[in-house]
Amino acid sequence: MKTLTISALLVAALTGLAACDRAADAPADAPAATDWHLIGGSLRPLPAPATLRLEGGGQVGGQGPCNRWFAQREGQGRAFRLPQIGATEMACPALPQEAAYFAALSGVTAIEQRDDRLILTGPGGIVLEFAAETR
Repeated sequence: MKTLTISALLVAALTGLAACDRAADAPADAPAATDWHLIGGSLRPLPAPATLRLEGGGQVGGQGPCNRWFAQREGQGRAFRLPQIGATEMACPALPQEAAYFAALSGVTAIEQRDDRLILTGPGGIVLEFAAETR
């Protein structure tokens, strides 16, 4: 009986720590688990569809014009880096735009929310502006 109680307490403690970890990893001003759609920025032409989703534990992912992508965020608060982006390997005519999108994502260094927009920026004029998905 005591083992069961200790196990239950351990599970509750670990669950609480995981929740705290997710909160610490999410940008202070960007809602986690929201789909953000690329609507502007320095990429020309803008790849469509292109999305970004912030998950707990620093996981980030989304959809490029051809493939789903995923990465692990580095940085806290407004510091934001995606040094290694992985993706599925579907071919489509928009692969050049997707490669440009992934390269821009790999180069961002900061994230902030301005009103209903999520802005990612980086050196060399990288700007990716996203709007929250409306349902």
